[in-house]
Amino acid sequence: MSVTVPEPRGTARPRPQNRTHYLYVAVVAAVGLGILVGLLFPDFAVELKPLGTAFVALIKMMIQPVIFCTIVIGVGSVRSAARVGKVGGLALAYFLAMSTVALAIGLLVGNVLHPGSGLHLTDEAASAGAAQAEGADDEDHHDQHLQDQDLARDRRLPSAATPAHAGIVPHGCGYGRRRPQRPQQ
Repeated sequence: MSVTVPEPRGTARPRPQNRTHYLYVAVVAAVGLGILVGLLFPDFAVELKPLGTAFVALIKMMIQPVIFCTIVIGVGSVRSAARVGKVGGLALAYFLAMSTVALAIGLLVGNVLHPGSGLHLTDEAASAGAAQAEGADDEDHHDQHLQDQDLARDRRLPSAATPAHAGIVPHGCGYGRRRPQRPQQ
């Protein structure tokens, strides 16, 4: 027969190490180093632009698989379809609420602070802008305007938010529902 002896109250068990904590520390340290390099060595920082561009491209490349796997695992771990619908409805409601809050903040800031009102444009700059605005309706400039809009959209939206990638959510949900369930222990 074995007897377990309780540990004294003064000794604490060592906590298991959370390895992801180091990732957060590394990201914060990298941001700090980036700020320091930009302030202390601006010419060298400009030469590092391809490294930053490659990093952003890698992040964009990883967005879709992460979203897909998150949806598949999340939906697959839920036993009832009604609960998936409830969670989806809550997510949609949260998205709409946060979008409305962001829109309200943007309207409030725009109407209170009047951004751009402090610009004192010369008559030359104002007439050049007016000419560009009038020329945008011409047929010759219409195609170039659409191309410029596509480029601007591609820079604004992350890769998972473009219309070409819109099927990732329904496919992830469908695959998650067909994923075999693990028996409960």
